[in-house]
Amino acid sequence: MLDKEVFFTGMENLLRFYPNWRIKLDDVNVSKSWYEQFSYMQDRSFEIMINNYIRGENFNPTVSGLLKHSVEDEVYRPDSVEITEDDYL
Repeated sequence: MLDKEVFFTGMENLLRFYPNWRIKLDDVNVSKSWYEQFSYMQDRSFEIMINNYIRGENFNPTVSGLLKHSVEDEVYRPDSVEITEDDYL
């Protein structure tokens, strides 16, 4: 689970490199919503994702954009669904 201090440090780094990004991290609802999108990640994987985004993107961050720079093992996958032959009938 992502440590909240690591989360806020990463988000502050994004704000430094994308000064026109209009995110209100001081708004509890906004920061909670963003944190929930990455809470399943390990600290190091989150840091790598942030650094990869900063090095590779010109546009303000989005959840989707950041996740495209996440470590493959850390991509959120919902519980698997078993598909059987009966599903096709």
